[in-house]
Amino acid sequence: MNPLQTQLLMIDAYRLIAEVIPDLDGVIIDGGANVGQATEHLRKCFPSTPIHAFEPVGEAFEQLAEHTAPLGVRPHRLALGDTEHEAEIRVNRNLWTCSLLDASSRGHEFHDDWCQTVRTERIRVVRLDDWAQREGVDRVSLLKLDLQGFELPALRGAGDLLDTVQAIYSEAQIVPEYTGASTFSQIDTFLNTRGFTLYQITDLCLKGAHSEPSCCDGLWLRQDILDQVRSRPTPRPILDAVDRRAVLMADALRLCKEQDLRRVAIYGAGAHTAACGPSLAAPPVNVVAVIDDQPKRPALWNIPVVTRDEAHDMALDAVILSSDRAERALLNNADMFIEAGVPVISLYEHGRVTTHRQVAAPSAV
Repeated sequence: MNPLQTQLLMIDAYRLIAEVIPDLDGVIIDGGANVGQATEHLRKCFPSTPIHAFEPVGEAFEQLAEHTAPLGVRPHRLALGDTEHEAEIRVNRNLWTCSLLDASSRGHEFHDDWCQTVRTERIRVVRLDDWAQREGVDRVSLLKLDLQGFELPALRGAGDLLDTVQAIYSEAQIVPEYTGASTFSQIDTFLNTRGFTLYQITDLCLKGAHSEPSCCDGLWLRQDILDQVRSRPTPRPILDAVDRRAVLMADALRLCKEQDLRRVAIYGAGAHTAACGPSLAAPPVNVVAVIDDQPKRPALWNIPVVTRDEAHDMALDAVILSSDRAERALLNNADMFIEAGVPVISLYEHGRVTTHRQVAAPSAV
């Protein structure tokens, strides 16, 4: 996740779909599978449903094929669109941002060098409807799309096959990050005409200096399916949606990993940190301590609770502030770390995850 991005909501869409539609009656299409992260989760949620994963970029496709080989998934090095043709795809510095479209000025603003194109590759684009006829696929239960702005052409290319789909889970851009990108309103309008209604927005990303809502993942259900779902109790994945505090903490921990800050302490041992438990269960970096001004317990989740002075001697790479109401006070108290050259990360300052560093002294003239 980009350092200027905050993720909200975080409902597990695949687990939700598995609960509200327990009997899928066709195959699963994973469009824009990248290296297979979502594909692996789909297999866990739907252990016996055939899955076809589409990824056109060579480097990502090789990893996808390797990761999903033991899972019985069929990978296809193809892109999805509304016509069958060959095209040049932009392979960007970060594989998550590869697209058939050029990054827009907002995309560059939001992602910095992540969407910088390092090369192009010649790929094949297919219509899902035509591909399905060739493959003998007559029903699609779940259509997942993450195509970096090319979702609407892929939906159009589904043709009559779309009539068999029960659920569509798609990324949708609110602020176009690619020139000519499909937007949420366009996707929603098109799906409404084909008999689908938005059921959930499962995550929402705020990006840039103003934390603008830039993109989301939406779950649309065929109307008859949605009518059935609404007649039942609220599904557990919605009730279990991760607290926003845990989401922001996860963002901060990922930022530490991206910046190679490996030894991290969490400053604050109160209710806010307790709510961040899901993010601290398997952090991407080594959380070596929880800092508390007046420690009342020796450890939290087997992480030692220490004073600021004790933490100061622990050779930390970063300190993450864990409080909403008292964040400003914690930031003031964390001056000792900043002055020692240790970055301090706040979750709410300026409306986003922010890194505070020591300001370099001006050079002598």
